[in-house]
Amino acid sequence: MKLAYTMVSLPNHVCAELEQMLVALRTDLDERLARIKSHYRRTVPPDRFEQAGERNNDDVVIALDVHSDKELRRVEQALARLRHGSYGACECCTRPIELARLYAIPFVERCADCADD
Repeated sequence: MKLAYTMVSLPNHVCAELEQMLVALRTDLDERLARIKSHYRRTVPPDRFEQAGERNNDDVVIALDVHSDKELRRVEQALARLRHGSYGACECCTRPIELARLYAIPFVERCADCADD
């Protein structure tokens, strides 16, 4: 059962640094997704052996697309929590997420204890 996020008091400079990290991640993910979308628009080679290789590449690209899209949603959700003042609160126990953990994974939703569950 998810609990409501609580307000977490982070120093302004920490919030600004983490917001910069999240915005940079969002930009990187947007660019990655644009490159992936351009891969889908490429022409298919006429050679059947090349087509087989392209199909293998497509599987990897599809996986990257799904992963990048999920990560982008998590980044957007973290930015929304930052705007609403609930950023840094664990979604499970509502305790503050460890600062080192936020710097390592700025879009993380759970504290280390809850992430282990």
